[in-house]
Amino acid sequence: MAKSGHGCSLYVTLDPVGSPTTFTRVSEVDSDFMVGFSRGETEVTPHNSHIDEWVVDNYVKRDAFTFKVNMNDDETQDEDTGIQGSFWKRSQVKSGFWFLRPNETMPTGGYLMSGQVTAFKITSPIRTGVQSADVTVRMSGPQKINGVLFDGSEEA
Repeated sequence: MAKSGHGCSLYVTLDPVGSPTTFTRVSEVDSDFMVGFSRGETEVTPHNSHIDEWVVDNYVKRDAFTFKVNMNDDETQDEDTGIQGSFWKRSQVKSGFWFLRPNETMPTGGYLMSGQVTAFKITSPIRTGVQSADVTVRMSGPQKINGVLFDGSEEA
């Protein structure tokens, strides 16, 4: 049975150096979002083989995470403490991002990762439409998926 994606939400730390860390829901997210995972691969087929052979890297790579927001005056989007602030003022500091799918709740559900905003592209329609922004985040370091820590030390 297919699962509905309607109702997913994204949370971000507005003060990544604060204690305790608090997460605030990002307002006006207006796109699908998810982080893609992959492993590198190298072909190692010997010259006398009649079929290909591959070695798969033992570390996980995450695709850049992108999403779109409808711009507003919410603190999760502003130039000081919000996503834009993560780009303009805290370029070398990671922010926490928490993705929750329907029926997942904090503190154990969803994807909890840290990363840096690498792109913030604002679109301003001249005639009709709303001002929006495309946001790109590069995840880095350990993560939790449904409360389980993945830090790269796991063996398959």
